[in-house]
Amino acid sequence: MSDENLQQGSDPFPVNRNFSTRESSPGGNPTEVDLDRSAAAIAELQQLKQELQFREQQLHLALESAGMTAFTWDLRSDRVEQLVNPRSSEAADQPICTLLDKLQYIHPADRDRYEAALTEALYQTGQLEVEHRQILADGSIVWLMDKARVIYNAADEPVQLIGVATDITERKQVEQTLQNREDKLKSFIDANVIGILFGDLQGRILDANDELLKIVGYTREDLRSGKLQWDKITPPEYSSLDALYIAEATEKGACTPYEKEYIRKDGTRVPVLVGYSLVGEARQESVAFILDLTARKQTEESLKTTLQRLTLHIQNTPLAVIEWNRKMQIERWSQEAERIFGWRSEEVLGKAWADLGGFVHPEDAPQVYAAVQELVNGQRSRNTNCNRNYRKDGSVIYCEWYDSAIVDESGNLESLLSLVLDISERKRIEDERMKVEAERQEAEAELREKQRFIQQIADTTPEIIYVHDLLLRSNVYINRQVWTLLGYTPEEIQAMGANVLPNLIHPEDLRELENHLAKLAALQEDEVVDWEYRMQHANGEWRWFLGRETLFRRTPDGKAQQVLGIIRDVTDRKLAEVALQQSEFHYRYLAESIPQLVWTANPLGGLIDVNQRWLDYTGLTLDQTQGDGWTTAVHPDDLPDLLQQWTIACEQATLYRAECRMRRQDGLYRWHLVQAVPLKNEQNQIIKWFGTSTDIEDQKQIEQQRTRLLDMERIARSKAEEANRIKDEFLRVLSHELRTPLNPILGWSKLLKSGRLSAEQAQRAIVTIERNAKIQLQLVNDLIDMSEILRGKLDLTLQPIDLIPVIQQAIDRVKFAADAKSIRLQFHPTPAVCHTLGDAARLQQAIWNLLNNAVKFTPEGGRVEVKLESMSAPASPTAHSPLPTPHSPIHSSTHPPLYAHITITDTGKGIHPDFLPHLFEYFRQQDGSTTRQFGGLGMGLAIVRHIVEMHGGTVLVSSPGEHQGATFTVRLPLP
Repeated sequence: MSDENLQQGSDPFPVNRNFSTRESSPGGNPTEVDLDRSAAAIAELQQLKQELQFREQQLHLALESAGMTAFTWDLRSDRVEQLVNPRSSEAADQPICTLLDKLQYIHPADRDRYEAALTEALYQTGQLEVEHRQILADGSIVWLMDKARVIYNAADEPVQLIGVATDITERKQVEQTLQNREDKLKSFIDANVIGILFGDLQGRILDANDELLKIVGYTREDLRSGKLQWDKITPPEYSSLDALYIAEATEKGACTPYEKEYIRKDGTRVPVLVGYSLVGEARQESVAFILDLTARKQTEESLKTTLQRLTLHIQNTPLAVIEWNRKMQIERWSQEAERIFGWRSEEVLGKAWADLGGFVHPEDAPQVYAAVQELVNGQRSRNTNCNRNYRKDGSVIYCEWYDSAIVDESGNLESLLSLVLDISERKRIEDERMKVEAERQEAEAELREKQRFIQQIADTTPEIIYVHDLLLRSNVYINRQVWTLLGYTPEEIQAMGANVLPNLIHPEDLRELENHLAKLAALQEDEVVDWEYRMQHANGEWRWFLGRETLFRRTPDGKAQQVLGIIRDVTDRKLAEVALQQSEFHYRYLAESIPQLVWTANPLGGLIDVNQRWLDYTGLTLDQTQGDGWTTAVHPDDLPDLLQQWTIACEQATLYRAECRMRRQDGLYRWHLVQAVPLKNEQNQIIKWFGTSTDIEDQKQIEQQRTRLLDMERIARSKAEEANRIKDEFLRVLSHELRTPLNPILGWSKLLKSGRLSAEQAQRAIVTIERNAKIQLQLVNDLIDMSEILRGKLDLTLQPIDLIPVIQQAIDRVKFAADAKSIRLQFHPTPAVCHTLGDAARLQQAIWNLLNNAVKFTPEGGRVEVKLESMSAPASPTAHSPLPTPHSPIHSSTHPPLYAHITITDTGKGIHPDFLPHLFEYFRQQDGSTTRQFGGLGMGLAIVRHIVEMHGGTVLVSSPGEHQGATFTVRLPLP
């Protein structure tokens, strides 16, 4: 039996409600008719029973296939019986129960409603149809639909309820889902958050919410009357755009949201964002969502304007604006950042600070990194930091960084904005201020220390220190030494007030008090006034004091108000002066009696007095002599040492002894022995110096003559020894040089005389003999030249000559020897430098000597370079060449002459710096090995120098050192 038959009201169990079993006749004996009827009834009952069993089997199959549960409720026995149980139910363990048991499994929220429906079915409608939630044995809940019919007895009383329970849980869930969606959609539409319309592709709007009507400015009456159509309120320029997105929606079912405009009822336009879906099988109806973009457009415009203003502010702000992305790479770099750091924006955008090559000062990097990490990790949203940064040019600046971070929903860094202020100038000012503050504190500490020091001095000094007020004529301050020197306490002195001076000063000295006070009133800054006077001790004794006073304070109008003074007890000195005056008479008598120049000086060394003999000798007056005036009588060369020794003696209080030349009245200087002894007091302090100056000129002359004779003897002996050494060396070398070419001459001569030599060997012998003979001839010629030079007999044949051929011929003479050693011999003449006045043969001899030495001392494969050029003035002479002394007729101009410079540079043996000064001396060679290895008498360079000097020129030599080559320069004057 289907659920549909139950819903149409058919009876699932068709039983004849008129059928009943009647009782037998009274007396208990049935009649025949009764028996026939009973038999028929039994037969009918059996047939019905079979049919009922068949029907029951069909019912079981139908219920099982339909997922239903059949149940019966016998009202008379209150017995509920489960007929079919294809699914789990509340009666799985109790197929037979009471109604109360069944109601316990109905959800409490549905129980009252179920009982009400059951009562209505039993006593009114005869049918039960109710949905309810059922609690299963495992605690889960399912929705069931119970449908049943009431069976009545003959008295029309309900006796049984027969029905089925259908599981509608899935349907209920679907219905609930749909209902939820409908509720959400309705609440969304009613919320008027966004405009919503229901229309079709023909432009009609079938329905719309209030928000849409508000957007386009129409009323709901306009909507009902058909005045509102979406194609009519769309401006013509958007028709093609609508068509494009309608095609997309037709194909896909929905379109991509796009922006357009609607024409409002008042004619104005409103910007909107439109998105819609096409529904229905033909996709002709639409559901559209309309978002009013007016506020967003205004916001965008406002944001654009704000952004423009912000950009302008960023460009004009004194703060550099730097924006970093989540990778800490630069995304914004303002103009001020360019100015502060020196990098242009295109140089830094997309780079991290590490890419800038040390952007942060190394000492500040840990602090900066920690601050950035706090922002990156979300620990802080903003911070302020002060550190040093490098500019592009490498200079260091102080910057103040104001950083703020923006993070996403997950707390990850999205962006970091840095505002940077260059505080280098402020830092400099702060440093200066701190320096000034430190200096101020140091000065205050120093002042306190000085005050403490002054107080200690005041407490420990043997003098009386006081501050006297000139206006009040009383002491403002006086130290404790007043007790020691005068026998009064500071309090007693203060108590005397203005009477302190009249009470203490001697009557004779009191007469000068007013004059002294007048001097104090007129004191200038740093001016000191001295006054000697007597004061009476508390014991009645008069004592002498020296007072020294200076200005301490002025009144606001500039008048002297207070003076600072020191009083020293000079009683002993006064007594000593009296004694000294008595002894001075004796001293002066003695000083005038002795033949020396006698003088006295103060403890500091200033001359006080001299005897008459001093004045007569120097021609100076006493005034001219006193103080430092005596120094004018001392020879200027002796004065510095004399003053230095005199200063030391004054400082150390030792005996003084020195020698100097003193000018006599006629201007003649004579040597004197100056001696002085200090006169000291009991405290070992110098009171005065007593000195004499004794004439020792005769002794000095004798000593100087003796010293001069000794020096002359020593020099002569040294020269003689040097001459003997040079002579011995020269003779040794000469004998060696003369014997060396003779050996091959004699050897080859013997071989020639033997007649055993071939023609080739004989020719070689002749060549060897000739070469060695020329060497010996050159030695002889050098000896002759040297002899003529020493005797002054070497003459020149002066005539106009061309220097280039002269030099070239000298080069040709050594070319063979140079080629034999593979030495590159180069000549660089200047054509303009050609002619001079000289002896061509002698100049060639000099040039050859220099070239020969260069080739001789240059190793194989070396280089010798000769240059000829002119210069407007000669180079400064060195210690390795004689000074140019133009004495020949070649020098005739009064203007600086032109010189021809012949420079010969080699890469040879070089010259030791110690030997350079002796290079051009006669018979001198650097060491004995030179003669043994290269030969020569040590006369060549001496001859060169003499020949060049005879031409009015000079020859110079320079060498960086041994094995570094040498350069010889011949300078000849040009006409």
